Amino acid sequence: MAAVVYTLSVVLVALVLYAYLVRFSRWSNGWSPSRRARTWRPLEPLLAAVRAMRKPATMPAGVKRAAYLAGPVVSVVAGLTALLLLPWRAGAPPLVDWNVPLTTVLGLCAVSLFGSVMDGWASSEATERRSAYTVAVRGWAFLLIALLALGTTTVVLTNSWDPHVLVDSQRTAWPMVLFQPLGFYLFVVAMLLASPRAPQDALRGSRWLLADFHLQHSGSITALYHLSEHVHVMVTGLISALVYLGGWLGPGGDVLPWAPLKALAVVLVLEWARPRLLQRHAARTPWAIYFLLAILNLGLTVGLAWWGIP
Repeated sequence: MAAVVYTLSVVLVALVLYAYLVRFSRWSNGWSPSRRARTWRPLEPLLAAVRAMRKPATMPAGVKRAAYLAGPVVSVVAGLTALLLLPWRAGAPPLVDWNVPLTTVLGLCAVSLFGSVMDGWASSEATERRSAYTVAVRGWAFLLIALLALGTTTVVLTNSWDPHVLVDSQRTAWPMVLFQPLGFYLFVVAMLLASPRAPQDALRGSRWLLADFHLQHSGSITALYHLSEHVHVMVTGLISALVYLGGWLGPGGDVLPWAPLKALAVVLVLEWARPRLLQRHAARTPWAIYFLLAILNLGLTVGLAWWGIP
């Protein structure tokens, strides 16, 4: 019963947070209907998200219906499961009674990209199939960089993929971001570029906001992919808070939910930076550059660890 309540609570919080993160992203990147209104209605973002989910999905001609509808469901379920398996306080979450390693969470992020593969396979257009497969392949490539950047911290410095061990290792030291600034940067950038919908052809133009689900020509399929993309950002923020920012450690102990607060701060920064980052990199593939930087960070970390620093 506790697992069911925990699951429903996390999913509900993620859905509500998603609705308001969309509005924050639109506002922070230069366009929002609320700027034209004299008053801001608190429930407006939530109602807009509900309307988007209820919009009839436009089915392109000639698609394999089952695969086309299953693609976004796979992406959303995999992303929400990854979020559920991450702890936000000391002790394992009620959903599981063991400590899930971060490799499992990244594996679920990789599974979420299968939604794009299914979407491409369902299409009857060769161009759309090629674009969908490109999204998945690029996403998996950037997930490899995220895994390498994260592994540099987890394996070299703490010798564990367990988030509880990683947080406890920062109990008597400074947050890991001070020892791994390059690793932290590479991790968050690679995770953003590995999101289920990015990079893709729709983001190559100068109008990032045209990919927003709030437009009238979008449907529930687009909204679900949009949801999976923002859940992916939440997963990135929570992993960053646990590995690099001390997790639930903070002044006053457990008085405040430090891990969710830190994760929310990271997510807000990423939501502000994400459109600019995707516009800059969607038209080209900087994978090799990031991979070389990840190798450089690994070499520097091994060298410092060998000299006893930190």
